[in-house]
Amino acid sequence: MLLSIKFVVSQAECIYLYKNLRTKVQKCSTNIYFNCQYLKQGVISKYAHIKAPCTSPVTKVTQKKTQTSRIREEINYLYKNKDRLNESPYKNQLQAAPERGKSNCPA
Repeated sequence: MLLSIKFVVSQAECIYLYKNLRTKVQKCSTNIYFNCQYLKQGVISKYAHIKAPCTSPVTKVTQKKTQTSRIREEINYLYKNKDRLNESPYKNQLQAAPERGKSNCPA
């Protein structure tokens, strides 16, 4: 026996926004986790590779440091992005507060 649930348009929009933001935050969190693991394991992902001729030991050290700094910059960017994504549902709830009696958005 299937139950059919009918939503008001505003409810469906709120649910869609919530699910969309939740998946974006989860993707951001997994990217942060994997980049941190890359740094711990000493593995360099493809986007951080720098093509430069390794002719001397100094070049190898410089290349390694630039690759790790690229991953650290990516982690910082992902944390900022995650914070921004976490603020948007809060702002949406504050904007929808006066209309709470009119629509039944999940709190």
